[in-house]
Amino acid sequence: SLSQVTTSGASGASTPKRGGNITVGVFDSFPGFCMADNLANSALMGARTIYETWVEQRADGKIVPYVLKSFEHSADYKTWNLVVRDGIKFHDGTPVDGTALLINLQASRGALYLNGLIGKTPKSPSSGTGAGFSANIADVIQTGAMSVTVKLYNAEANYPESLYASGRNFVRSVGQITGATCSTVPVGTGAFKYVSHKLTELVVAKNENYWRKDSKEQERDDDQFTT
Repeated sequence: SLSQVTTSGASGASTPKRGGNITVGVFDSFPGFCMADNLANSALMGARTIYETWVEQRADGKIVPYVLKSFEHSADYKTWNLVVRDGIKFHDGTPVDGTALLINLQASRGALYLNGLIGKTPKSPSSGTGAGFSANIADVIQTGAMSVTVKLYNAEANYPESLYASGRNFVRSVGQITGATCSTVPVGTGAFKYVSHKLTELVVAKNENYWRKDSKEQERDDDQFTT
């Protein structure tokens, strides 16, 4: 739990200052961070300081572009064109671009795990748990440096909701997805970077190169999530 102590009276309110560390108590564990590691409830909150999503859900429930710059659909809702926002980098310094979007989408539907089984590349060590959200995808094609086209089997007017996947479809770096440490070293685009973790604890530190310069999330330097 968290508590806040304030003073009142003649001294007046103190001026807020950036920085400092906080420890957050959570009731779920951190088994891993690859596609097959389905974090629960409060552990998901901790992971979302490291990771962001391609789209985000507003307070009014509407799904809007986030790490994506835009999404557009064909008249029959069977083709969706996704464009990545310019200027975002992963915590490892690699760009968030059309290739990263393609790899993420293919990984989430299990295609990269299948590649590994049949000796093809790119491949991933993780099968993922998001197949239900991507079962309608017939193909994913990179159409430009920052764009991808998703072709569906059936019309899906709410495909952005499937892309959101209840906030679990994280934007992971290509290096994490295809690497041997996919489950143990998360690499995202969020306001905080991974420092360390064990089953009952996740430690993150401020991402000095965060793309959202107006974010209030960075008013502190370090977070620690402990069960």
